[in-house]
Amino acid sequence: MNQNNLVLLNDIILKIHTTEDFESMRMGLLSGLSILIPGTGASFYLASKTEQYKLTSPVNLGVSDECTATYIEFQDYDRTTWTYATPYSKVFDDSDFIQNEANHQTEFYRRIYGPYGILYQATLTICHNGVFLGVISLFRNQQEGPFLHNEIFLLELISAHLGVRLFHGRQSAGVRQDNPLKLEVLMNQYHLTLRETEVLYAMLGSAVKGDLCSQLCISPNTFKKHMVNIYKKFQVNGRIELYQKINQIQKG
Repeated sequence: MNQNNLVLLNDIILKIHTTEDFESMRMGLLSGLSILIPGTGASFYLASKTEQYKLTSPVNLGVSDECTATYIEFQDYDRTTWTYATPYSKVFDDSDFIQNEANHQTEFYRRIYGPYGILYQATLTICHNGVFLGVISLFRNQQEGPFLHNEIFLLELISAHLGVRLFHGRQSAGVRQDNPLKLEVLMNQYHLTLRETEVLYAMLGSAVKGDLCSQLCISPNTFKKHMVNIYKKFQVNGRIELYQKINQIQKG
């Protein structure tokens, strides 16, 4: 990361915490990100106050209001919305979960992103204290190319700051918070060990197994054994079913 990026990143984080007007903060954030991580455009959605894991109130930079309004209308067809159920903020390239070629053949893509030439998308899901708070999506066309690992990392650096700002904004507005994934539920109801719970929380916050092994100081084989035990205790067959089960727990 060069010095100019560090200065800009610091300025973005400062404005997240100090810009009093909430909408000005959101728009200023997208403007700063457009310099730090250039692309076709970006959108910043908030989580609905009444419907769990639904998005609302987008602000846009470089994409039309029609695009985001259509997304909200057809959000149920988005194959990545299961990531909203994780108790941690998560940054990912959509191609981590769906091959671009397959995605571009869907009616969902052709209706929402196709008309704007958007081929690549990086997404930040914003959470704090287990509460889903919003989503930032960055877009690129074919000429701009896919998002790089270092650009995904820059989004990760601001995720915790955004989570705190949005969470306290909700508290100030008196909005009821969704139920977080509680430690005692995992350990008592699903009989997870403390180490299995730690692995589960880490897994929910990352899409990269190698990073998790380093974070948890365990080998890939040990990580795999923990995940097999977790799947068995939740009575699921894989990661997607696990996220769906956790979503049900949070809805409680």
